[in-house]
Amino acid sequence: MIITTLSDLQLFSSVRRAARRDEDVTTEIGALEALRFGFPRAAIGSRGAPGGSISGPSGDLPTLTLDRALLGTWEEERRWGGPDVPPERTDYIAFRIRGWLRTTGVEPTWVDLYLRDLGRAVGQPLPPSFLGMARRVLEWPARYPDLGPVAGVVGLSAGALKARFRRRGLASPHVYLRWLRSLAVAQVLSDPGMTTVGAAHRLGISSGGNLCRTVLDTTGFRPKDLRRPEIRTGLLTEMVEALLSQGALAGWDELDGLFYEVA
Repeated sequence: MIITTLSDLQLFSSVRRAARRDEDVTTEIGALEALRFGFPRAAIGSRGAPGGSISGPSGDLPTLTLDRALLGTWEEERRWGGPDVPPERTDYIAFRIRGWLRTTGVEPTWVDLYLRDLGRAVGQPLPPSFLGMARRVLEWPARYPDLGPVAGVVGLSAGALKARFRRRGLASPHVYLRWLRSLAVAQVLSDPGMTTVGAAHRLGISSGGNLCRTVLDTTGFRPKDLRRPEIRTGLLTEMVEALLSQGALAGWDELDGLFYEVA
């Protein structure tokens, strides 16, 4: 997830083009909420110095500031950077932002590592549709407490989303959502100083009791068990066995990029 405070629609469009196809780009009030309760990988704004970081609950966040000086430099390079016709401005800025994301210390997040390990446990690349849903839920669990917002990402109702899963022989998307949110609980509770109540608040769960019941019903483990590294590793295997069989992966493939290429 990328958070941005940009008000210029052309610049925002450049950020959206620079982002991964499976991640949210959040702006305005949502950016502040995402910084407090989500797990973004970078921030992009329009004031201050061209680089640096901002602080959030998950640590310092790499920050790019598209100030007038930097944009002026990029515009000169766009116009005079080669013998061919200059690229369109929005695309060129997106190209430069992608370069910054690759080269300025934007390290893999815990979400990247979880998805990598899930792919290794499955033994093949994860379907793009699954990656699109999983990354969004893991990076901002509080935004996706139930199926309504998940379905809204792709312009569907919760019922219509369930029907798409059912027609492809998949478990309910609600089951996937509960497992993904449980993985987020495990990550937050890996901090020894985090209480169950604090984890519930961080993840948009109404109470510590509801967090305990949801995790136990979904995974069979109590939240205190999730503080142990071997249990957190085992959760990935449990999820693969429960929800990511070869048949399930084929069903996700049939969703044709749902959640992946979101306008």
